[in-house]
Amino acid sequence: MNLPFSTQFSKDLARIGGRPTHFVEKIWASIPEEKLVEFFARAYNVSFADREAMSLLFREAAHLELNWELYDECLSGSRCPKGHTIREDKNQRWEEGAPIHFFINLRKPIQFRFAPVIPVARVQKIAFYYTHDRTMGIFIDNQLRYCRNVDVAVNSCFVELLAKNDGFDELEDFLSWFNTDFSGKLIWW
Repeated sequence: MNLPFSTQFSKDLARIGGRPTHFVEKIWASIPEEKLVEFFARAYNVSFADREAMSLLFREAAHLELNWELYDECLSGSRCPKGHTIREDKNQRWEEGAPIHFFINLRKPIQFRFAPVIPVARVQKIAFYYTHDRTMGIFIDNQLRYCRNVDVAVNSCFVELLAKNDGFDELEDFLSWFNTDFSGKLIWW
């Protein structure tokens, strides 16, 4: 199934609006490099190890500037790779084993597949709930995993890791993206 990713954060997000997401590089860091090498050789006749050729391919085909330094930081462990995504799933299509086709610019003239097809490793239900006093809860598989009100946050380490694994560098940016009630799936690869 096609899974599109943004290359820029929505302009209406206060701190990060309009900035690059770097989801491509963060997702690559979660995929074994030999799979990336094989994919780019087969699909685009480009060596993944040739960063200049890769940058040119993405610049021309997808209008995207790659950040190799960030990719290296993800590989070294100083940044977290993106190992999952959070999506609505009204038709219950996402399930373990389903093929993921990673795209940027989906359904546009510059549509671009940026990673090999990988099966879904795990799917979990996720929900974000806000109350009138802005108390917020995150539930995964119907279990409360994070709760925050004006004064106290419970299980902050968990939600910080969730945010980083979802491609956000800061918890507050993640919470500003998911700032209303939401119910969907946590899709792991």
